Amino acid sequence: MRYGKEREYIGKIITVILFLAFIFGFFCYTLVKPDDLYSETENRTLAERPKLDAEGFFSGQFMENYETYIKDQFPLRNRLVALKNYAELAVGKKELNGIFLCKDNYLIENHKKEDYETERAKKNSEAIISAGNRWAESLGEEHTSVMVVPTAQTILTDKLPLFAQCYNQNEYIDSIKKGLKENVFVDVSKVLKEHKDEYIYYRTDHHWTGYGAYLAYESWCRLKNLEPYAKEELNIDTVTEDFLGTIHSKINISHKPDAIEIYSVKDYNTKAVYNMQNTKDTLFDKTFLKGKDKYGVFFGGNQGIVEITDNMHMTVTDGRLKENYNQDKNEDILLIIKDSYANCFAPMTAGMFDRIYVVDLRYFNMKPDVFMEMYGVTDVLLLYNADTLTDDVYISRVK
Repeated sequence: MRYGKEREYIGKIITVILFLAFIFGFFCYTLVKPDDLYSETENRTLAERPKLDAEGFFSGQFMENYETYIKDQFPLRNRLVALKNYAELAVGKKELNGIFLCKDNYLIENHKKEDYETERAKKNSEAIISAGNRWAESLGEEHTSVMVVPTAQTILTDKLPLFAQCYNQNEYIDSIKKGLKENVFVDVSKVLKEHKDEYIYYRTDHHWTGYGAYLAYESWCRLKNLEPYAKEELNIDTVTEDFLGTIHSKINISHKPDAIEIYSVKDYNTKAVYNMQNTKDTLFDKTFLKGKDKYGVFFGGNQGIVEITDNMHMTVTDGRLKENYNQDKNEDILLIIKDSYANCFAPMTAGMFDRIYVVDLRYFNMKPDVFMEMYGVTDVLLLYNADTLTDDVYISRVK
């Protein structure tokens, strides 16, 4: 009897020792493990170890930053996240980390109504309305366009799980439309809804597909009395069928990948100057297809500014204006102010204007109005998706 109690006691001690050894070993591992700087799975930069100082310690900011750091640098983090999500799937859950598992293998991100009622969302919509109306006064309504695109949660509602509640982004989008002058807003919700059973959004990513962008491109052309390229005038190339996007990265479970199609203009001698430095004869960087961020095939990812033109109309070389460039000559010049939704849209506009500038305010510091005056812009298109617009901190530059 006594021997049995001793064995039980020894067993408990061994358990405690193993547990403490695991905790201590895990702690030591986190100290010596090199920090991961970038997560390919999540396509983002990871938090670095915060520096301890008196101000950060007493304000609580250090502990907050350290908690974020631990979450980002946690050993085997991706595998543990996947294991957790598989366990939740096993008990029948249809929503993981704010992502709905939907019909036809769609993963749809759930942005709630309160995301569109923040002070930031309100200020951003006011900034766009103010800028759109100002440009309509200076350039004319026929030369000014604002396009705010709903994401899959608003268009593909029939694919959502039973009883899933998603905010209708058209409420927010319509508030912007109502504030703008007539014929400035490009309403693409209707045409996207009409084609909801087609492949207009990626299943694993928050972007629309090339075909979804093409439908919006046609709507923009019709509103502005432009002649759109017919499909026969475009090269439509499937460059990968192995794309797992940003939404998939948030749940990291086995899933059917997407295909990426690029739409490019046939018989046009495209030239592109990236950030006023690098000149290329393409708007696509297929090296990105070898990595995780395959959507980066468009423009090689988000760029501060890209000039799209041909040799005849090129104005920028090695960061400088061409010496023979005359700003007074009569040219049609389009400025696209955008988020990444425009990356697959903009190539379809090549050749429709003498020059096209594609600007991402996250990486471009000049105010759009100053740029428009310097470069003689005749037409402007502001293109964002609704989700990005609500929390973008740079759109205020258009005011």
